[in-house]
Amino acid sequence: MFEKYPNLTPLQRSILSSTGTVQSLLSAIFKKPVIAKVISQRDVAGAYIRWVRLCYPSANYTRTPSVTVTASPDPDETPYFPYSSTTRTEDVTVALAESIFPHELNNNEILDELRKGEEGGIGQVLVKKGIRTEREILGIYVDDNVFTRTYRLSGNGVDAIITEVFPNNVFKGIK
Repeated sequence: MFEKYPNLTPLQRSILSSTGTVQSLLSAIFKKPVIAKVISQRDVAGAYIRWVRLCYPSANYTRTPSVTVTASPDPDETPYFPYSSTTRTEDVTVALAESIFPHELNNNEILDELRKGEEGGIGQVLVKKGIRTEREILGIYVDDNVFTRTYRLSGNGVDAIITEVFPNNVFKGIK
C-alpha cells in the first residue's frame, strides 16, 4: 500500500495504517487527551453524514505591561513595572474527519447514538456498544500540507466511508 508513497514518515505510516481508534492513537502521540468535536452532522439523501475535528486544548500565556511607567526621579529607587497576564485556551486541531453512513447499511441504534452530537469519536461509540470493526483502506493522499486516508469501516450493523485529514504542521517535531 505504501509503495507509492516512499517519503512518508514512520509516524505518517503508523497513523495511516492504524486499525484502532484514531482518537486514542493521536492522544498517545500528543501525550494529551484528543477530543472529537462535532462540527456538523445531518441526514442527507439516505445517509447520515458527520464532520468532526479532533483536537486537544492548549493554553497560551501572555504577560504584558499594564501601564507605562517612567523612570523614578530617585536614581536609587528601582522602578516598578506592573504587568497583567492572561491565559487563553485554544484548541489545536490534529485531524478533521468526514464520515458517511448509508441508512440502509447501518443499525439505527448506532446512528441514534452518533446523532446525539456528543464529544467523542465513532470508535468510542463502537467500543461502548461492543462492536468489532474492520478497516479497508480505499485511498491515501499526501502533499506538503496534509496526509489523508479514506477507508471503509465495517462491522456488525456498521458500514461507513470515512476520510481523515491530518495537517502536517502539527506533527513536526513529534518524538
